[in-house]
Amino acid sequence: YELSASLVGSEMCIRDRCKDKPMSNHTEKKHINLQVYSAEEIRKQLKDNGIVYGILEDALEKCSNADGVKNLLIAKGKEPIDGTDDSLEIRFKTDSTKEFIEDSSGRVNFKSIGFVDYVQKDTVIAVKHKGIYGINGKDVYGNSVEHKPGKRINFRVGAGCGVKDENKILALIEGKPTFLGDTFCIHKLHEITSDVDIKTGNIKFDGAILINGTVKEDMMVESGDSVEIKKDIEKSKIIAKGNVIVNGNVLFSTIISGGEDTTRIRDSNTLLNLKNNILNLINAARQMQRLNILQNDISYGQMIKLLLENRFKSILKLCTELINNDEYMAKLFREKLFNLAPLGIKSSKELFEIISVIDRNIEDIKKFAIVPANIDISYCQDSTIESSGSITINGKGEYVSILIAKDYIIFKNDDSVSRGGLIKAGREVRCGVVGSPSGVSTRISVERNGHIYVKKAYANTIFIIDNIEYILEVPGKEVHAYLNSNREIVVDKLLLSDG
Repeated sequence: YELSASLVGSEMCIRDRCKDKPMSNHTEKKHINLQVYSAEEIRKQLKDNGIVYGILEDALEKCSNADGVKNLLIAKGKEPIDGTDDSLEIRFKTDSTKEFIEDSSGRVNFKSIGFVDYVQKDTVIAVKHKGIYGINGKDVYGNSVEHKPGKRINFRVGAGCGVKDENKILALIEGKPTFLGDTFCIHKLHEITSDVDIKTGNIKFDGAILINGTVKEDMMVESGDSVEIKKDIEKSKIIAKGNVIVNGNVLFSTIISGGEDTTRIRDSNTLLNLKNNILNLINAARQMQRLNILQNDISYGQMIKLLLENRFKSILKLCTELINNDEYMAKLFREKLFNLAPLGIKSSKELFEIISVIDRNIEDIKKFAIVPANIDISYCQDSTIESSGSITINGKGEYVSILIAKDYIIFKNDDSVSRGGLIKAGREVRCGVVGSPSGVSTRISVERNGHIYVKKAYANTIFIIDNIEYILEVPGKEVHAYLNSNREIVVDKLLLSDG
């Protein structure tokens, strides 16, 4: 950004210290016979070399002095001013903060707002502090030097909240504040001081629910916000739009957080699975035709029906799960895939029509903003746990259960046990001890770019990444499973001596 000049005796040189733009050799040094450069001549030489910005006029006058100058700054660019990040100051107390691992390259804090104290009406619950936007600089050649922008924060206000003075979030009602995704809300709290049983009946409330006892057998709890249960859940069902915390055990029960978002995630996964199966069906039929495995007189429809009945039985099961989602898609299923309908298929074009409709449904689901609602439990057995965010197990672990989360599933304790069932997350799974010496099969699944970490895994543990399976044959410890660039599962591990 700077240019210095020296004039001593009978010679003058101009030294350019502007990064990545050296002066041309023929102008670096110019000899004269006891001749003094005038300020105008120096200005012209600078201009001839493209130096047009930040010229210091007083310095040019000093350069024209016959006594000479040395290392005098004659031009200086303007340094850029980098932007600074916005920050969000949350002013309500939280007592449920979790740290998750983003990927194999490093840790990030993944914080979720849990159960919080009440706030009064007109309380400022959060403030956004704006960062500096930054200003571009300029070098001595007149080129713009880009500044580094700061990160901007955008937030939304939901039920019970408003905006004051543009950057303050205000409680419009008395209640419990939450911050899920990018949205602030205030909800009323419904507190049950006893167990939820036949005496209380099922609980359904638009706001947050706090249960100080146990949810007993065959009971239902539904919340438009979050649910906290101080004790256990026994053969019951919990459905919440927000976070769920169970301080005790979950036995023979179902917990769903995220409300409709969880249903959308489930439907999207089913649609994608169905699409992949139909593509595999088309490829299988193409190979059969090319290899002429069957008699020449067999029709394309007969071939598809044969494949559906033998190799692709899961297609009809997946179609049945989706039959109520879209009327036109359901009509296609009945006309092309159910009962004797496949016999009428003339070519793969009819199957690609189904794939096109599946893609449309997947895109429709993507239009909805999924709000991560997390689940925090101690232990579960013979249960189903589904979350639109992440699942954390703080206690003994899980036994023969199904755990499905959009983002992470984290077993906090290294000695927590995962024995039997399915553990499926979008981004990452971290477990303690998986399986048993007797070879109980446990399935752990992540999506294509996901990672699986296990402290100790026994034989017959099944790792699934992007629907590709790997069965662990030899027990291992410090296991890390992931998909490489060739879509092959890599399982790094150390041998388990007590296997």
